[in-house]
Amino acid sequence: MTRSFPCPGTGGVLCILVAGLFCFSCTPTPEAAISSEITTPEASKPLPAVTAALAAEAKNKPLRLALVLDRSGSMHDHLITPFAEQHLASLLDLVSVHGGEVAIALVCDDSNQPLLRFKTPQPPQLMGEAFNNPPEPPPPDENTINALQRPEARRSYETARARYEELKAEDEQRLQTFEEALAAHQNEAQTAAEVFLKSITPALEEPPACMETDLHGALHRQALFFSEETTFEPSARRVLIVVSDGLGTNGEPAAEFGEP
Repeated sequence: MTRSFPCPGTGGVLCILVAGLFCFSCTPTPEAAISSEITTPEASKPLPAVTAALAAEAKNKPLRLALVLDRSGSMHDHLITPFAEQHLASLLDLVSVHGGEVAIALVCDDSNQPLLRFKTPQPPQLMGEAFNNPPEPPPPDENTINALQRPEARRSYETARARYEELKAEDEQRLQTFEEALAAHQNEAQTAAEVFLKSITPALEEPPACMETDLHGALHRQALFFSEETTFEPSARRVLIVVSDGLGTNGEPAAEFGEP
C-alpha cells in the first residue's frame, strides 16, 4: 500500500510512504513451518552375543550323576555289555561343561564301599555381570528438522553415537573377559576329568568276576549320595544310571530315593 503527502519544510515535495515491502518474513516458509521432531533411542537391549550366552546359560544346570556298575560274573552270563571307558568319558565331558559331580558304586560281594567320585565347580556365570546395554541413537531425520536446527541435531547425534560406541566396546570387552574365563574353567575341568578317567579305567577294564551281587548295597550308597547337601542344589539335575542284570543275591531291602 502507498500513500503520498506534502513533506513538511520541503516546499511542497511529495513524500511517498510504502508499507508492507519489508514483511518478507511475515509469512512462514514451508520449511520453517515444520517443527523439529525429537527422536528417541531404541529400547536398551544386550548385544546379540550377550543374549545368546545368557540363553545358553539358562539351560546350563549342574549335574549330579550316580552310577551303579555291576561287576558280578552273572553280567557275562546274561550277555550284558559292561560299562566301558568311553561311556564314562562322555559323562565326564557333560559334567565338565555344566559343573557337578559323578559318584560311582561298583557292585560286588560287598558294595558298602566308598564311592569313586569326581567333582568340578560350576562354570563362571554371565548372569551376574553388569552390562551397559546402551541404546543405539538414531540419526537425525533431515526431512523433519528445521534447517536452522540441523547443525545442532547433527552434533548431538555425533556425541550420542560416540558415547554409544564407547559403552558398546566396554560390553564387548566384558563379554570377551567372561568367555576367556569360561574357556579356562572348561580346560581345567577337562584336565581333571582326564586324570580321574585314567585312575578308574583299570577297574572298568577288569572282567566282571564277583561271586555275589550286593546290588541293594550299591543303591543304598547312591541314595545317601543324593541326600547330601551340596552347593549344586537345588538347581542340579540328578541322574541315576544302573548297569546291571538286576539280579541281586543278598536279602537287603531295596533303597529308597527321594524326589528327583
